Amino acid sequence: MIKLIDILKEITGNQKVLNEYNKSQLDTIAVKLNTKDRESFNSLMNKLDSQGIKYNDLKNKISSGEIKSIEDLEKLKTVSKSDDKKTQKEEGANKLFENDHFLIVEPLNEKASKLYGAGTKWCTTGKDDESTEFKFYTCKAGKSEKYKQRLIYIIDKTKPSTDRTYKMAYSLQISEYILPIDRKVIHMGFIPYLYDAKDKEYTYNTPFFKKYFKYMEENGVPIDNIFPIRIEKFEKTKRKSSF
Repeated sequence: MIKLIDILKEITGNQKVLNEYNKSQLDTIAVKLNTKDRESFNSLMNKLDSQGIKYNDLKNKISSGEIKSIEDLEKLKTVSKSDDKKTQKEEGANKLFENDHFLIVEPLNEKASKLYGAGTKWCTTGKDDESTEFKFYTCKAGKSEKYKQRLIYIIDKTKPSTDRTYKMAYSLQISEYILPIDRKVIHMGFIPYLYDAKDKEYTYNTPFFKKYFKYMEENGVPIDNIFPIRIEKFEKTKRKSSF
């Protein structure tokens, strides 16, 4: 008998399938639900995994009779999405966009940063009792603190947590350029960066940065409405004469 995991390997090019569901777990769920469409099953399990729905939760729901088919799993996914909206409001995150492929949020406090950045190596997230660099990446600058740095988390629902791009952080950082004599700011620059789940940095002019934004756009993300990608000068001052 051909095992489900072998079929999934063929579909995914022999990549490791999911972080949470191992070989026996996938087989158990597929057999109980009489699954025939392996590709759809794999995609659905990836989405459930990215939403934090783990094997033990599914096993309990299958044993209790709450889940009896793939259709029931689809309903579970829908319920999870509606629950996410409530959670984001309670945890202080601004949901910028969501479809079947992506969830994009802007954390507004350290607690939300830890929640949506969980599983990554970012310095803006960590365990509950750890302090982070969240404030550094979201601080304000300029006259009357008019300008604010942006921190946006991109969660790819189609990828397992073993993929380093299953979560990406977009950081719009402000750099100050100061005159060495009178210490006055001549201009500030908005500089965008991307960080993968392993915290590797990609600047806005790298091939990966451009490729990833194209990937998001091809999968329904309205890039221009969410991500400010520019370098802008402001707060110009005249240098004092030394004569």
